[in-house]
Amino acid sequence: RKYINPDEFGGAGRMFAQFVIDVGASIGVHEHKGEQEVYHITEGKGEYTDNGEVYEVGVGDTLACFDGGSHGIKNIGDCPLKYTALITFVK
Repeated sequence: RKYINPDEFGGAGRMFAQFVIDVGASIGVHEHKGEQEVYHITEGKGEYTDNGEVYEVGVGDTLACFDGGSHGIKNIGDCPLKYTALITFVK
């Protein structure tokens, strides 16, 4: 679910949306270059990978991946994992 379309960022970012990951699924580890991403967990439990380190995360946790970093998240709970994500550009 998109909260803001990319053309509404005024060149400052490209995504502000809610994501849902099914039980056992993952978005996979990926890198950010020229941008940064913040997740805020709103439902469920996950395994968050941050530059190779792995953490268990849950409701209320806020996580950041900065320019040049890598991250990913997997649903390790028994219900859908929901989070809000914001990607902004680094200048």
